[in-house]
Amino acid sequence: MNLALLLSRAARAHGGKPALVQGDRILYYEEFNRRTGRLAGSLRDLGIRSGDRVAILQHNAPPFLETLFALFRLGAVAVPLNFRLHSREIRYILEQSRSTAVIHGDFFNPRIPQARQGTSVSHWISTGKPASDDSLGYEDLLAQGPELLDDVELDEDALAWLFYTSGTTGKPKGAMLSHRNLLAMIMSFFADHYVPDETDVALHAAPLSHGSGLYALPLVARGVTNILHDSVGFSPAGVFEEITRWKVTLIPFLAPTQVKRLAEEPVGPGHDLSTLRAIAWGGAPMYVEDARRAVTRFGPILTELYGLGESPMTITALSRRAMAAELEKAPPLLTAGPPRTDVEVRVVDEAGQPLPTGSSGEVLVRGGVVMKGYWNNPRATSETLRGGWLHTGDIGYLDERGFLFLVDRKNDMILSGASNIYPREVEEALMEHPEVAEVAVFGVPDPEWGESVKAAVRPRHPQAPPPVPELLAFCRERIASFKKPRSVVFVEEIPKNAYGKTLRRELRERYGTPD
Repeated sequence: MNLALLLSRAARAHGGKPALVQGDRILYYEEFNRRTGRLAGSLRDLGIRSGDRVAILQHNAPPFLETLFALFRLGAVAVPLNFRLHSREIRYILEQSRSTAVIHGDFFNPRIPQARQGTSVSHWISTGKPASDDSLGYEDLLAQGPELLDDVELDEDALAWLFYTSGTTGKPKGAMLSHRNLLAMIMSFFADHYVPDETDVALHAAPLSHGSGLYALPLVARGVTNILHDSVGFSPAGVFEEITRWKVTLIPFLAPTQVKRLAEEPVGPGHDLSTLRAIAWGGAPMYVEDARRAVTRFGPILTELYGLGESPMTITALSRRAMAAELEKAPPLLTAGPPRTDVEVRVVDEAGQPLPTGSSGEVLVRGGVVMKGYWNNPRATSETLRGGWLHTGDIGYLDERGFLFLVDRKNDMILSGASNIYPREVEEALMEHPEVAEVAVFGVPDPEWGESVKAAVRPRHPQAPPPVPELLAFCRERIASFKKPRSVVFVEEIPKNAYGKTLRRELRERYGTPD
């Protein structure tokens, strides 16, 4: 089954119903499907074929989902990119994925000269003003393109989405998600989160390039109206206004930081939040008190998910009713919930042997939602998919009910505002500074972001260390701004074990405050 069928079938059943809404712009399902077909036809005329990779670099807007479904219809592979990434990081992904085209917003135009150097990209297509004479206009393609009416016939194991996530080397890795994987994710959404129908109105307040875009698939399949909140800047007041204006029933995905901000935002006299039936959150742990505050604000409508890009949005889930009950028990850690209906979860020791109830170990996952592997990275694939199980790198334990509790991350990944930050990426950037002799980066608790990045730096000249603002600016020039340290501590030495491995846990114990 080609996932493009979800849209064409919804268009037949709900053609006159609003599908995509942003501001005063309303795109109905029939028009959404027609524009998708014309874009697919235009891309085919450009030479893009089944299996080709096409990057999507856009803020939340109708063209994002049009592009996604057009690529499905063609049998091409979508490569959605985080628009906050640095040009160097974007260029790496374009090179690694061998993307043949990029469909981008014109906000990215100034960075294209740097990003396109040495890539295989043949076509740069702008949804706004073209970047240069050899760029193409998105609306121009739609105006002149022949409509592709039929979906390309595909094996269900054909690739649909390359989900780039940080890996053990610090370089992004492309999790290969097939049409079958995403269909499994869709059915799991219906089974364990929320069963939407054409009466629902969903608000996408998180970027479509990640969780909100993945969960747009089941919503389109059921003819839901999708309100697209501007992903450039999350505005709690703006979210309340959109909920009130459109009578929103569902927010399909938020990061814990966004839930916290919504719970703390004053509700204005003109705001009506009574239509909300469910808010799903995930991507990072949430403090128990923050979850309680959100339930107090919105009622028992919060539902939690735990998943990875390698097992998209689907490992465990905590239903609305279960979360409300768990919060009343005041657990030391908020559980991630039981395994999803069609997923197996196992906790193992270092030898890969299952551990008894209550014992912490690495979380392993098996099921139809698990990725095929990493794009063009057989070594990382073999390390992560061993013995038929996805090794998540997360540390957790199962209680007597089979509920999963997450307690640590084996791979030292920092989760800040639902964004994955790998310490080595930041360390490599800092090590380019001539006054830095050695550095170790680690996560520290942050009341707003869950975690923030802190760097322990051993300067080359201990009596005259480089100014901290200079180091932060140096990082900003080399990696995405959200990855740079929020604080720096200067140390005489970086603690290591007998094998020379940096002891990040010891650094967190010594310097475990943001400032």
